[in-house]
Amino acid sequence: MHVRVPAPTQPRWLLAAALSSLLLAACGGGDSKILSERSGQVVVDGRTSGDLEGVWRILGEGTLMEFKSNSVARYQEAGALCYPQAGAAGGTVEQFKGYSYRTTANLHGIRAELFELPGFPATYSLERLGSVPSACRNAPATDPTTTFKALSDVIALDYAFLKERNIDWPQITSRLAPRAAAAANDDALQAVMSEALKDFNDVHTALIRSRDGALSYAFLGGNKPTTKRLRQAFEAQTEVKDFLVFQELWKARVREDLASRLQGGSGPVLGGTMVWGRLPGNVGYIEIGSMGEFFSPFDAHKDMAAARAEMDRALGALADTRALIVDVSLNTLGGLDQVSAEMAGSFTRQRVLGFTKQAHRPQGRSEQSWYVEPRGSQTYARPVHVLTSDLTVSAAETFTLMMRALPQVTQVGQPTAGSLSNSLVKPLPGNFFVSLSNEIYRDGAGVAFEVTGIPPRIGLAVFDPADPAALQTGHRRAVERLVAMLGSS
Repeated sequence: MHVRVPAPTQPRWLLAAALSSLLLAACGGGDSKILSERSGQVVVDGRTSGDLEGVWRILGEGTLMEFKSNSVARYQEAGALCYPQAGAAGGTVEQFKGYSYRTTANLHGIRAELFELPGFPATYSLERLGSVPSACRNAPATDPTTTFKALSDVIALDYAFLKERNIDWPQITSRLAPRAAAAANDDALQAVMSEALKDFNDVHTALIRSRDGALSYAFLGGNKPTTKRLRQAFEAQTEVKDFLVFQELWKARVREDLASRLQGGSGPVLGGTMVWGRLPGNVGYIEIGSMGEFFSPFDAHKDMAAARAEMDRALGALADTRALIVDVSLNTLGGLDQVSAEMAGSFTRQRVLGFTKQAHRPQGRSEQSWYVEPRGSQTYARPVHVLTSDLTVSAAETFTLMMRALPQVTQVGQPTAGSLSNSLVKPLPGNFFVSLSNEIYRDGAGVAFEVTGIPPRIGLAVFDPADPAALQTGHRRAVERLVAMLGSS
């Protein structure tokens, strides 16, 4: 989302719980009754809460985190390797500004949960450790063999869908390890690691390279039909040098075409990622191109407030429409599940289970349940149709899951991209990072849609793979056909 002194003295209640845990281990018994519980803000006046100072393991991520009064360091656990994250010694606690925490102690040990936004499940679940293992404090070797070994171990441990994506990871890494070992430089190593990841077809699978202090994508996964066509269009031109920039420019043109046909339209809002208004037949329309990250620098609390205000404004203006289209077919950016839940809360008057999620390697982290709850000053209870495509990804897919749980909502269009998991970014020794999918999302019935995508109830081609003109005209025609369907229903 993104030289050390001895660890400070722990608060007495934490020390007592730790001693109890040691006694319990010696006696071979125990119970899970909470002995102590505390809560507060992670950062107060630029300093870490004393309740959190010390060493923790982030459950489900294979990362150690060491809080000091005004700094935080991370150490990566990757199979037999354990190493400090580059630059970790100088990390400030400001990255956790605005987070709250809750710590609990029982006879088994001490746990903590960190909450990025109030009212939602924890962003991080932690368990207290005594110290950072001495081997983890040593900078790792950065030769190609070590870097490739770390990539191999991280994917094997934390990638959740090797079987579902028909990836024989041991065979791939065994075949490519000699080539990685022979890599003469980072360019050669990048080519080998990109080949290892090329068949994942997952937008959350990426290789990131640090070069002269700047980060850029060395490999970006995801190869659904519409993405393939966009890449072909990108390669056929020379004006735009970056594919992601090209994709955003294309979406802006589609959005501008749509906005010109809306009556009483809002124009681009939320940093240009949303537009709303009325279509013929008194059908309301809201297009959502991102679930957060509306502003720079990123501020989750500001994103939530802006999303809430704009949804209230839109639904207030569209309250008398006979039906509503919520379009996430252009949402290639994903965003925050919390923003997805905030927006979906505009369409319910009761609390409904939207989805559950569980880390592939839990390490003791419990499954989370995410609910759609009434939110905001406006509730739209008339028929709603959520329009999806194979570009609908990540937090736009969790939004789709939550909306599908509501009785007046129908999903229309194409199956979504099938990349619902959060993106876990892990640094590798040397100049690379790998991003991967490590969480399993399921709907209220326990069905997972990773890889396959979330299927619509009513099929409607938005970007027809068989139509060469689909990138230019497919979205407009899909919206027009959906409006016609609503008129005849």
